[in-house]
Amino acid sequence: MSSDISPDLLRRITRLELRTRRLIDSALIGAYRTAFKGRGSTFDSIRPYEPGDDVRAMEWNVSARAGEPYIKQFIEERELTVMVLVDDSASMRFGTRSASKRDRAAELTAALALIAVRGGDRVGVMVAGDETRAYLPPRRGRGHVLRAIRLVTAPGKSKRLDLGDALRAASRLMPQRGVMFVISDFLGDAADFARPLGLVSKRHEVICAVTDDPLERVLPDVGLLRLEDSESDASAWADTSNPAWRAAFESESLARAAARDSAIARAGAARLNLSTDADPVTALARFLRERAK
Repeated sequence: MSSDISPDLLRRITRLELRTRRLIDSALIGAYRTAFKGRGSTFDSIRPYEPGDDVRAMEWNVSARAGEPYIKQFIEERELTVMVLVDDSASMRFGTRSASKRDRAAELTAALALIAVRGGDRVGVMVAGDETRAYLPPRRGRGHVLRAIRLVTAPGKSKRLDLGDALRAASRLMPQRGVMFVISDFLGDAADFARPLGLVSKRHEVICAVTDDPLERVLPDVGLLRLEDSESDASAWADTSNPAWRAAFESESLARAAARDSAIARAGAARLNLSTDADPVTALARFLRERAK
C-alpha cells in the first residue's frame, strides 16, 4: 500500500479488514454464491428427469427416443463482476451514535469485497460525489480488498451527488452483466434517480443499500434544536418539544421513504436496509440468505 497513507488511516483500514474477515464464514459465502448466479452456463451432460427438476432444461429429442423424460445438465460459469457504488455526499457523513452512514457504507463495502473475492468473483468500487469520482477497477486478491477498503475509508470531500449520473457512469464500466450494489441514503428526489436506476437494472442485478440514521426518522423532545442541511448549508431552528412539529417531521420522513422504496421497486432493483445502529455484516447476511431462498 502507498506510503502516503497516514498511520491513523492505515490502522482504520487494517482494523476494518480484520474485523470483517472474522465475521465472514463459509455459510455466508455459500449464501452469496446461491444468491447471485454466474454469467451463463456450459452444457455438461444428460440425465433422467427427477421430480423437482426445471422443465425448461428438458431434452425433448432424447426424451422422445427413450420414451422417458431426460434433462440437460449445465456447468455454471461462476465468475461475476461486482461493482460497489458509494455515495460521497455530505449527508452520508451524518451519524448520531457509534458510526456515520459513511462508516456503515465502508463496512458494507469491506464485507462485499471480501465475500466476492473469496467467492471467486471480481469486485470494483466507485466513490462518487460532486467533487470526486474515485474508481477501483474490478479485480481479485487480498491486496485488492485492502485497496477497496482504503478508497471507502478516505475522508469524504463532496457536498452533493447526482445519483443518476453516477449510476450511468458505473454501469458503463461493466460491459458484461454483473451485480451492482448502490450504497446511498437516497435523500434526493426519487424522480431524479428512478429512470437511471431502471435502465441500469435492465443490464445488471442492482441492490440498493439504503443507509439511514434513527434521528432521520424520528426526533426526540430535546427542546429548541438547530437543524442544518449538510449539502445546502441551510439551517433553521425547530421546537422539538412541540408534538405537532415532531409528528409532521415523522410524516415527512415516512413519505420520503415510501417514494424512495417505490422508485427502487419499480426500477426492478432489490433493497437492503443499512441503519447506523445495526451491524452491516448482519444486515448483508440476512439479505443474502433471504435472496438465496
